[in-house]
Amino acid sequence: MTTKKYMTLSVVILAIFALVASASAVVSVGSKASDFQLTSVDGKSAIKLSSYFGKPMLLVYWASWCPHCRTEVPVVQKIYNDLHSAGLEIVGVSFDRSAKDARDFMKSKSVTFPVAFGGTDQGMKVADIYGVSGIPVTFVLDKNAVVKTVFRGDPGEKAIRAELTKLGLSK
Repeated sequence: MTTKKYMTLSVVILAIFALVASASAVVSVGSKASDFQLTSVDGKSAIKLSSYFGKPMLLVYWASWCPHCRTEVPVVQKIYNDLHSAGLEIVGVSFDRSAKDARDFMKSKSVTFPVAFGGTDQGMKVADIYGVSGIPVTFVLDKNAVVKTVFRGDPGEKAIRAELTKLGLSK
C-alpha cells in the first residue's frame, strides 16, 4: 500500500472511532445520567444535576412554545406536588428562547421544581449528551442516577406514575 492509501485508511478508522465514541456518549436506558451544571431560569443560581443524585428523579426537557410540553409540564408539577415529600426530585431544562419566557410560563402554571435554562451553548452540549433532538423528553432516573426509562413526547401522567411506582414512589 502507498502512503496515501495508509493515510486515507487511517482517517477512515479515526472517523469510525469518533462516531462510536460520540454515540456512546449519549445517555440512554441503563446508563448513568451525566452530570451537568446550567444556570437556573431565574439567572441567580446554578443547577447541578448531581446535587439531586441519591433520590429518584425526573429530568424533563421542555419549552413553553411546545404544545406537548405545555400539556406535560403541569402534569409533572402535579406529580412533584404529590411525590416530592416521598423523595422524588424533578429537574427541568427549558429550551425557551429566553429565560424570561420560561419564567413567565412557570409562573402561569405554578411550577415549583427547579428549572435550568438550556438555551445556551452549554445547554445545547448537555442536550447532545442526552440525545435530545426534540421536546418534550423525560428521563426517569433511579436513586443511583441510572436511567430507567426515556419518554419522548408527552407520555401522560399514568405512564410516568407507573415508572415511578417501579422505583417505590406512589400515591
